[in-house]
Amino acid sequence: MADDSLPDYKALWRQAEEARRQAEEARRQAEEGTRRTTFEEFIRACHNLLSLQVEVGDKYLSTKGSLTKPTGRLCPQRLRNWADCLDSQQQLYNSVRNFLHAPEVDAPRLFSSVHSLEDLRRNHCSRPLRSEKDLETYEQLAVEDNVRYVIAELCKIPDAREEFKLEDGVQFDNHANALTDAESDKPDVKDQSSVRLPVPDKFFYRVKGNTNTLFTTAEYKPPHKLSVESLCAGLRPMDFYEKVVQTVKIPTNRDEKLRYYAEQLTGSALVQQYNVMIRKGLEYSYITNGLALVLLRVCSDDPSTLYYCLCEPNREVGLADDKSLKQPRTAVSRVLCLCLMSLRSRTRKQRWRNRAIRQLHTWNMDFDYAWAQIPEDERRQTPPSSESQVSEYLASSLSESPQPDHRRPNTRSQTGCRPQETMHPSESMDSSDSDPNQASSGRKRPLNLITSLPPS
Repeated sequence: MADDSLPDYKALWRQAEEARRQAEEARRQAEEGTRRTTFEEFIRACHNLLSLQVEVGDKYLSTKGSLTKPTGRLCPQRLRNWADCLDSQQQLYNSVRNFLHAPEVDAPRLFSSVHSLEDLRRNHCSRPLRSEKDLETYEQLAVEDNVRYVIAELCKIPDAREEFKLEDGVQFDNHANALTDAESDKPDVKDQSSVRLPVPDKFFYRVKGNTNTLFTTAEYKPPHKLSVESLCAGLRPMDFYEKVVQTVKIPTNRDEKLRYYAEQLTGSALVQQYNVMIRKGLEYSYITNGLALVLLRVCSDDPSTLYYCLCEPNREVGLADDKSLKQPRTAVSRVLCLCLMSLRSRTRKQRWRNRAIRQLHTWNMDFDYAWAQIPEDERRQTPPSSESQVSEYLASSLSESPQPDHRRPNTRSQTGCRPQETMHPSESMDSSDSDPNQASSGRKRPLNLITSLPPS
């Protein structure tokens, strides 16, 4: 008969082994959390710890904003889907990965540790987005600073510095005081509406010695005002001037009214940034609400058309979606690639800007004014989406992840720009493909908010 008073040495040994295993795992995790990250680890951590954790504040506790008198802003004639945006960004992202995360060698550990990003989230990025100031803080710390860190590492590689035209690096500011580009803020003396120059929320400029040159800008719209649903409903290929600017009656049908408000909000945000792009001579720019990005392009040969690409990083990339990390689909990688595209673009000369301004219409509309015109009970309702730009993206891009130096086959038609750098004044600004279907109408918008025609 066994003596029950004797200890079970086998059980004690198993307990000791389990405690040792747990301690070893804790030590390993602590080491991994504190060591610097590779490029792909950094992109994954930024997405998982910062992007996926962002929250939208309660609408009723959010800021209302101050109203300013709507002023005439240059507006595009047409909106078109930027069909080759994703392929263009993929090519750049492949190059970045080859420089920072080449597959045939051990990737260098150049970037912040996971623990550092966790501290950043806890201390600075855990606040729900309730205002434009909250959004500005989040975008600066969670997206822009991390983009700048990646570009700083690329600057240390001579071949990358040359390929992406990085010069001495980049800086991001919420003002233009550091800019030294002689033409960046030079208005057309004949254009009276340009006396008050447009001011975007963020200026991105390239540093070369003592010269700082603007290469792109960003605009922030808090998600309780410009929701992802409004973007999906308001963004579609259209004759923008006819369908949005010149629509003077507000529909009475519920769904059409909500879509109308979505188009007005989205359109006013687009025009605000488009106005900056034309007057600053920029090819690229973007708008963000913290959850989605609208990447924008104006081609030199057709300034009356604004190309857009809507991206939802948190919808496109899951928590453990390693395959998507080989594509530029997180917020950091999207903005990184747009910056690299902008750095390789030539800022348009003042003559081009003046010529474009003379040909374009203006719209007396301000985003906050447009938002304030929506009845409060209808702000709470979700607009019916048109064929979602994100769904279109997902349907065409959820194929096998492309590998470095191999382009993903393009599954849609190419909507792009002619390569020349000059704009021909004789080129027609009229659209021949406007939607003939008119929305049902009810009460009218104030006539002073419509538009002014370009001078003849």
